[in-house]
Amino acid sequence: MRLPSLCSFCKHYHEDKYIEPEDEYEELFYTCDAYPKGIPHAVEWGGHLYPKPNDNGIQFELKDGERLFEFYQVTQEEEEENYQDEYEYYSKPPSERNELR
Repeated sequence: MRLPSLCSFCKHYHEDKYIEPEDEYEELFYTCDAYPKGIPHAVEWGGHLYPKPNDNGIQFELKDGERLFEFYQVTQEEEEENYQDEYEYYSKPPSERNELR
């Protein structure tokens, strides 16, 4: 079972703003202040505690009243590894991906 993305705990996340897929093979992209044109899935699932390409200088900040689970507290090296894994996964067309991990 997959845990919610780190984004859902961030004060920059737009819960009600997303980009609809253009066809059945594309995926929904949520938005945030860092990625107003759609959060890349590699960032959404790989983490964003540290700077990423094209993030407009905005990284994860915990929403008021939220608690960050230990699972999400990673070093920059661990996050870079997660980001790379997710980048490789989401850079493939849906038809070429293995089932979600």
